[in-house]
Amino acid sequence: MKKFLIICFIIIITQPVLSQEFAKVGRSGVQFLEIGLSPRFAAMGEAGVALVDDASAVFWNPGALVKVKNMDIAGSYVQWPADIVFSGASVAKTFSRFGTVAVHVSALTMGDMRVRTPFYPEGNGEMFTVSDFTAGITYAKELTNKFSIGATYKIVYEKYWTYESQGWAVDIGTLYHTGFKSLVIGMSVLNFGPEMSFSGRYDDYANLDTSGDPTETNFSSYDLPLTFKFGMAMNLMEGNDYVLTGAIDGVHPNDNKTRLNMGLEACFKNVIALRAGYKMNYDEDTFCAGLGFFVPFAGYKLRLDYSYNDMGLLEGVHRGGFGLAF
Repeated sequence: MKKFLIICFIIIITQPVLSQEFAKVGRSGVQFLEIGLSPRFAAMGEAGVALVDDASAVFWNPGALVKVKNMDIAGSYVQWPADIVFSGASVAKTFSRFGTVAVHVSALTMGDMRVRTPFYPEGNGEMFTVSDFTAGITYAKELTNKFSIGATYKIVYEKYWTYESQGWAVDIGTLYHTGFKSLVIGMSVLNFGPEMSFSGRYDDYANLDTSGDPTETNFSSYDLPLTFKFGMAMNLMEGNDYVLTGAIDGVHPNDNKTRLNMGLEACFKNVIALRAGYKMNYDEDTFCAGLGFFVPFAGYKLRLDYSYNDMGLLEGVHRGGFGLAF
């Protein structure tokens, strides 16, 4: 079993280096589902599938939710380019032998935009906006003291101007403690579900009728951004007052090239954590960094996280987040 998992991991992480894939950009919708929420793992190059250990596991690897000992709350806020805001929150609770249950919500919003047409390229006086939303429930359970599995069922909703699209998706994740020092292997399949399509009809300016007006056309259906992740995490150095952890993920989306995410986290005295990461085979996203603080709060453990991602021509992306462990 160990050899099989390691071989799979090697194949995935070497694929971006050994092959020149054709990026199948534009074949899937609801792209907000691919945006990483947790600033902790965003700072580590989004290498979180084997390392995540709090309620935010619902966004990375549902099988890792079993690491929640009692109850955990996590929330994140992302300031994306072009004044796009993406935020989300999750709550997880472990019920002894039954397993761990979690619920989550996330939403992407942006400001009003002008309605532009070929006849009115600067706007026709109308305004529109775009919003995306998802909510779901997750269940995870330890099958053995080394292996756990989890699954999420979620609804997905998009609204562009007056057009709406609704669907559902399933996430599945596993976590395996190899027994070799602190090495952990994680796998997840995210956003598996049927095609979605917008309701109603739109004005097709590429096909005009005999009077020169656009014809009304039905929307085509589109795929969800199905993504497969395979990752490893391990403590590289440990001392009385510090722990240095490394993580690496291979990511294979259905609408782009296979990617490689790498990250490091140095935690000092369980008070402050410094993080850095690098992402390979992305168009603009490369270097990442951030920090986190662990603060006792009313007998609980409060987490405060921040990350910065260098997005090249798109400038930088800032994330903030919090967590509370009961």
